[in-house]
Amino acid sequence: MIFLVKYSRIIREKIEAERIEFVKMNEEKEIQKQKEYIEKVKKLNKEKNSDDNYFVAFSGQDVNLSNKKFNGSDVTACFGGIKLDLREAIIEKDIVINASSIFGGINILVPEDVNVIVKSTSIFGGVTKKKENTNSKKNIYINAMCMFGGVDI
Repeated sequence: MIFLVKYSRIIREKIEAERIEFVKMNEEKEIQKQKEYIEKVKKLNKEKNSDDNYFVAFSGQDVNLSNKKFNGSDVTACFGGIKLDLREAIIEKDIVINASSIFGGINILVPEDVNVIVKSTSIFGGVTKKKENTNSKKNIYINAMCMFGGVDI
């Protein structure tokens, strides 16, 4: 009987050690993925066209970029709303959209043939991603900051 108790304790300790090692490995992978994401977004921010930035305060704006080349944008809604329609936009490569919503809302409509990757910081607000990713080689990276507001994709 004592043998079984000792043996079961050894097995539990071994399982716990393996679980801790597994968690550490996954944490390291997640940290590496975060670093890769940050580097990719920094590069894309340098490449985007600064003319495609949109800001609203106490109002609304509909932006339709049909048949226009789009390289990314900064979108800010403060006590207002922006609808950014990219469904017919020409997106040739990976892009980044930096979205800030403060007591407002941003609605981003994306084409079917892109993947959407979202990272957000939200305080009494949030981001809703309704689009499912495809096997596309083009990605839209969305960095969102929501304070009492939201971003819908």
